[in-house]
Amino acid sequence: MAVNLAGDNAFLGIAAVGATFVILSGGIDLSVGAVVAFTSIFIASLVERHGMNPFAAMTLALIVGAAFGTGMGCLIQWFELPPFLVTLAGMFSGAWCRLYG
Repeated sequence: MAVNLAGDNAFLGIAAVGATFVILSGGIDLSVGAVVAFTSIFIASLVERHGMNPFAAMTLALIVGAAFGTGMGCLIQWFELPPFLVTLAGMFSGAWCRLYG
């Protein structure tokens, strides 16, 4: 029972660790939930609709999610935009991709 609980919720632990580092550094990230939902649906779409190998789909989703986060980080760092606004826009764009992608 405990193994199933830990296995089913492992993605929440990973997201929580990432959010902890952001909070400890004095920042804020609103887009975590939207990016997790987007990558989950992205994997399911690749496997179900396109018949891709699940491990290849997970690898591709990790790359896309990392690129999404890197893009937001670059906007914050290079253009000195407020993290609240950038991650808020990331949250809405992640939700938009999930709905219309």
